[in-house]
Amino acid sequence: WFVAGGIPALLFYISLYVFAFLAVIRSKVLSAPEIAVLLGLLSAYAFNNMFVFDNVMSGIYFFLLLAFLHGMSRKELPSFVFLSKPVSDRGVSIAAPIAIIFILAGAYMLNMPGFTRATTMIDALQPTDPKTGQQKDPSVNLEAFKKSLAQGNNTGRQETVEQLFQFATNAIANSTTVSPVLKQDAYTTALTAGEALLKDRPNDARLELFVSVFLAQFGQYDAAISHLRNAVAHSPNKQQILFQLGATYLEKGQIAEAVAELKKAYDLEPSYDEARVFYAIALYYSSQTAQADALLTEKFGNVYPDDNRLLQAYTNLKMFERAIGIWNARIAKEPNNAQLHLGLAQTYFTANNMPATIATLRKVSQLDPNLAVQVQQLITQIENGTLKP
Repeated sequence: WFVAGGIPALLFYISLYVFAFLAVIRSKVLSAPEIAVLLGLLSAYAFNNMFVFDNVMSGIYFFLLLAFLHGMSRKELPSFVFLSKPVSDRGVSIAAPIAIIFILAGAYMLNMPGFTRATTMIDALQPTDPKTGQQKDPSVNLEAFKKSLAQGNNTGRQETVEQLFQFATNAIANSTTVSPVLKQDAYTTALTAGEALLKDRPNDARLELFVSVFLAQFGQYDAAISHLRNAVAHSPNKQQILFQLGATYLEKGQIAEAVAELKKAYDLEPSYDEARVFYAIALYYSSQTAQADALLTEKFGNVYPDDNRLLQAYTNLKMFERAIGIWNARIAKEPNNAQLHLGLAQTYFTANNMPATIATLRKVSQLDPNLAVQVQQLITQIENGTLKP
């Protein structure tokens, strides 16, 4: 409440507990054990809310308790207070049906658009048909997203767009079985929806970030950087935005710009490990190896911290000994994990170290006999030269 509404909202919220405590303590109808139970309940609820966000059901229980305490402590209001006098039975019989009609109509109009969009979204996100259990064609999911976007209300609209971005990237753009026509349709639909939402929310840094990530996935780096620049303007000290901006510059090949942005993110909070790793990666790409090594060693004691992005950077830059070092550190923690040995074998293979690749693959077969046939096929292909890095 303090974050959402400032000091006044926080004080109003705390006052609910204060008045509830006073109602319990001053009650003339509660026994001492009942008072103790209610005070303990209120105290436990307040303590819990210091660490866990409230939810609908816990809120309902709290307000029911407040209503119960109010019912015990309620005083008749002075006659000059507006609407303080009780309505007659005749007035209730007239007002109640009208109130019920307005309440039901209002509840329907406020909630039904959200329910309808939520139902459509569930259909769009399900990879299988619930009736047949068969895998759905991605075009069916895309049509459901289009239907959700066309429903016209704003309730859940941003959630629809954000989910569409992820679907268009993960289920369509990265698929090898989807047709180019469907990929183009998904790209156009998602981008159009995102840009339309940005027009309605021009200063939304979160939305700018989502659009930029989507564009970068499709290789539209200039447009992605433009949106990220807008996001930085709206939220200049948000490290996540700077991380994405630096990563996009790296993907585009603008190394100097990547170093500058990721250094800015690191300087905002040097104790944040992710910022340190991102900055070190940029330094490696800019051939500032000694500075990057010092940055990692200062915090982790070596240049092999367990981080997938650093592992990928070492592989991309052909720093294979370091990539192997990360895999070996992982294996030291889980020596019987066949998948870790398989990752090490892939790195040996990429480094063109065939003897080590074969030896590691044989270790994989020992750890997981279910993979023995596939592993032997790989070894055969490596030995006869048909499988090359």
